[in-house]
Amino acid sequence: MRAISGSKQAAGSEARSAIETQTAGPVLGRRALGLGLLAGLALAVPGCGRIRSSKVNPFNWFGSSEDAEPVEQSEPTLDELRLNGRDLAGRITALEVGPVHGGAVVTARAVMPTQGWWAPELLPQILGPTGKAGSEGGKMVIRFIAAPPPKDSPAARRVSTDASREITAGLFLSHQELAGVNTITVTGAENARSARR
Repeated sequence: MRAISGSKQAAGSEARSAIETQTAGPVLGRRALGLGLLAGLALAVPGCGRIRSSKVNPFNWFGSSEDAEPVEQSEPTLDELRLNGRDLAGRITALEVGPVHGGAVVTARAVMPTQGWWAPELLPQILGPTGKAGSEGGKMVIRFIAAPPPKDSPAARRVSTDASREITAGLFLSHQELAGVNTITVTGAENARSARR
């Protein structure tokens, strides 16, 4: 009986060592994979600092806006037909250029002289050959326009707070329209604001 139990013990220890060998392989493989991924991540993270400040990062395309000299209005162009009784917005208070899929969105805010202004729009001053926004010398000028309230309406006489007279407009610009553009200037009746790359 001892011979049989001894052979069973030998067979059991062989089976146990075979099982340990089979399970050790995947465990060691997972550990090696984990260590490899950790090492790769440790090498990649310092590179993110370079991308953060490079022009490859779309969040760096345009910085914060700043006051700019009002742009001299040129002779009427094709886009004058789109004004439909609208005037230049009052005082431009904010300008942001944010990256989106396929280009960027220009968003501007203006404080109007009275309440009741409506139909705000950002309208490029120069149109390219395809009728889209154009630029000249790396500068794109966009006019902020809006429709005034009827002259005899109560809104036309109401001034109140700046916040109650603030309007916002946005304009999508494709990558093609932004090609070669270094400065975007939004102009109104009282001032202009610019954002630079």
